[in-house]
Amino acid sequence: MSKNKKALSRDDRAKRNFYRLVLPAFIIFALVIIVPFFLGFYYSLTDWKSVTQTNLQFVGLKNFTESLADTRFQYSLMITVIFALFNVVVVNIVSFSLALLVSSKIKLKDIFRAGFFIPNLIGGLVLGYIWQFIYNSVFPALGQLIGSQFLIDNLFLGDVKLAVTALIITNTWQYAGYIMMIYLQLYKMYLQV
Repeated sequence: MSKNKKALSRDDRAKRNFYRLVLPAFIIFALVIIVPFFLGFYYSLTDWKSVTQTNLQFVGLKNFTESLADTRFQYSLMITVIFALFNVVVVNIVSFSLALLVSSKIKLKDIFRAGFFIPNLIGGLVLGYIWQFIYNSVFPALGQLIGSQFLIDNLFLGDVKLAVTALIITNTWQYAGYIMMIYLQLYKMYLQV
């Protein structure tokens, strides 16, 4: 009987320790993610304009219908959809091509794998500075070197028509190595079957 008591008390201690460890993380998650999500949804159904506003009027889905009717929102949504579709296609084509390249019998393929994966490790802020430099300084200099008036005259980030293309290039450069690793693992699993 004393063994059962010890086993139960060990289980009880394990449960107690589990909740002691999980509870702080859950509280932080709730305060940072769950509460703001529901507050944001609640405020989207009211006429809330600022933090100092004291009386809120319930307006229902009026804010959503006004947003959907706004041409600026429609344009932003269209650009987001275009970016998402082209980005998914381009990243997967480039990643699959890189996976085929590094899975072939080339020398130094492990160095190539690491080199293709490294951009995924770069943080967003550093990535932004790198590509801003490339688009604003390297491309015009390259245009002068090879005689391309297009690269000299166009600022990729400053032109509405080229900005989405620039973002797709940047995003592809960052994530192609990561997706390449997934394709490599799938390729290895396929060979084992």
